[in-house]
Amino acid sequence: MARKKQIEDDKLIQTFEEYLIDECHADIQLFKLPKFGQYLRNNGYPNLADASLRRNSVFRAHLERVKEKYEDEGMLAVLTYKTLDVVSFLRMHPSSESLKKGLVKLNDHHKRIAEAAILFKKEVDSLQMEKKKLLEQINLLENEITAHNEWISNNNILKEENVNLRNLIKTSVYPEIANELLKADGLLKTDSSIIHPDYIANQVLTADSEINFHKNVDDQAKNKSQKVVRIKNLLDSKTNY
Repeated sequence: MARKKQIEDDKLIQTFEEYLIDECHADIQLFKLPKFGQYLRNNGYPNLADASLRRNSVFRAHLERVKEKYEDEGMLAVLTYKTLDVVSFLRMHPSSESLKKGLVKLNDHHKRIAEAAILFKKEVDSLQMEKKKLLEQINLLENEITAHNEWISNNNILKEENVNLRNLIKTSVYPEIANELLKADGLLKTDSSIIHPDYIANQVLTADSEINFHKNVDDQAKNKSQKVVRIKNLLDSKTNY
C-alpha cells in the first residue's frame, strides 16, 4: 500500500510558485531546495523531508521547466522590449496580492535584461581580446613570411653569384694558373705570352735530331706526372682546398 503524500502535488507546486516570488524575487537561481523544505516545515508540513521533495517526480519536472524557461528568457531578454500598459496591468492585477506578483515578475524581467546585457558585454570583451591575439599572430606570421622571402631572394642571388664564379674559374682562373706554371718554368714570356725560344729549340725536331723513342716516352710520362703535381699544388694554394 502506497504511503499517503504529506502534501498534494498541486498544493506543492502552488506553494513553490509563491515561495519563488516572495522569497527568491522570481529568480530561480536563488532557489535552494533545503531552504524551500524548511519553508514548508515552518508553514504547516513539519514532517516533510527534503528527500520527499527530491523523489517527487511531478515537482522535479516542474522545477526543471521553470529553470529552462528562465534560461531561455535570459538569452532573449536583451532582444525583447516590454512596454508597460498601466491600465491593462491594473486590470489584470486588481488585488494587492496579484499586483505584488505582477510587479515582481515585471521587475524580474528587467533584471534579466540587465544580467543578459552584462553576459553579452563580457562575451564581446572576450571575443575582442581573442581577435587582438589573432591579429598579433597574423602580424608575426606575415613578418616571418617576409623574412623567409628575403632569405630566398638572397639565396638565389648567392646561387647566381656562385654560378658566375664557377664560370670565371673555368674560363679564366685555370688558364691563368697554367700560364703561371709556364712562366715559372721560364717557358712563357710575361710581356707577350710568347713561348720561350729555348722551349722551341728543345722540343722541335730537326733533320739532325737523334730520336730515342723509349727515352722520349719516359720523359714525357715523367714530365706529365711532375706537371700534374705542380698544377695540383698550385691549385691547392690558390683555392685553399
